[in-house]
Amino acid sequence: MPAASCASAVSAAGGLGLIGGGYGDARWIDEQWALVGDNRVGVGVITWASSMAVVHHVVAKRPAAVWLSFGDPAEAIWAIHAAGCVSICQVSSLEEAQTAVRAGANVLVAQGSDAGGHGPNDVALPALVSSISRVLPNVPLVAAGGLNDRFDYERMRSLECRGGCAGHGVLLTTEALDVPAAKQQLIASTADDTIRSTVYDIVRGPEWPSPYSGRSVQTDVTRRWRNDVDEAPTLARFGAG
Repeated sequence: MPAASCASAVSAAGGLGLIGGGYGDARWIDEQWALVGDNRVGVGVITWASSMAVVHHVVAKRPAAVWLSFGDPAEAIWAIHAAGCVSICQVSSLEEAQTAVRAGANVLVAQGSDAGGHGPNDVALPALVSSISRVLPNVPLVAAGGLNDRFDYERMRSLECRGGCAGHGVLLTTEALDVPAAKQQLIASTADDTIRSTVYDIVRGPEWPSPYSGRSVQTDVTRRWRNDVDEAPTLARFGAG
């Protein structure tokens, strides 16, 4: 199932679906964008891993919005606005939120430490949302990380969030781009089964910059290497990366 199908389905249901730009693969973005058709979707960009050439390539398609994560957003925001697009910045601290707003971000996404995927292991979502909404009350704020049900969503709304971001909840849908076995593993797992570490990034590449780590379901690989990451084997070392 193409990633574009999932993004289109989310937008058709009333949300804003996004195509993941990954590590700045322009060909992948082109392939997925061609499948979008007339559906209104955005594109997500990992800021530290994507060149400005990729950002310009994305905004030339006139997406509904460009979502920036993990890195200084200033130069990319300038290019996004110059193309007439909306900029969304994912932040994990009040300082990052203030930096994004100074750079001109239209929307902030507060990602708490309870989120899946990548991020710093710092502030839980309720505390992060509270601090940002108190200091930056006029900036649209969306909550991300650990929103499991309507109760969680309504709690974030009570803290002045304009909406919520569903990541792994959408990953489990039929439209999402992943193999059925991986989805079933997520369904069968609980928070206690997960671990935050840098092991998988080191093993499969690319290695992420500090302070980012990734949350994943624990496996023999993470158990073996989590405390000895400098010695962890890599795919490239065995000619597979």
